[in-house]
Amino acid sequence: MLHDDHGARYVGLARGQDIGSRLREHTRDHLKSDWERFSWFGFRGVLAARDHHLLQQLGEIPARLLTDSEATIGDIEALLIQTLGTYRLGNVQQMRFADAARWEQLRRDEVDHYVGRLR
Repeated sequence: MLHDDHGARYVGLARGQDIGSRLREHTRDHLKSDWERFSWFGFRGVLAARDHHLLQQLGEIPARLLTDSEATIGDIEALLIQTLGTYRLGNVQQMRFADAARWEQLRRDEVDHYVGRLR
């Protein structure tokens, strides 16, 4: 999801490419001046091991995603409640992901500080 000052502006998929490449495309297309932040959701877990760039890789797609549509639909509902912020506006249903970990996005000016702590 791409966000502007007022909330979600665009929702799209990164099929067949990594999220960084997909975001880079949106810095050059018709949306380039319409967003300043993004959020993403994925079903693949983040692995603990790091590559030579100190980046973590994604695991395999969980089997339940392919076999349990009720859990998948619940995850999508939780995603929309979280990203659209309706939990602040009266959405009484709490976000209940079947199996999730939350990751926070860093501001560009924070990256060097945190990457330095990893080395």
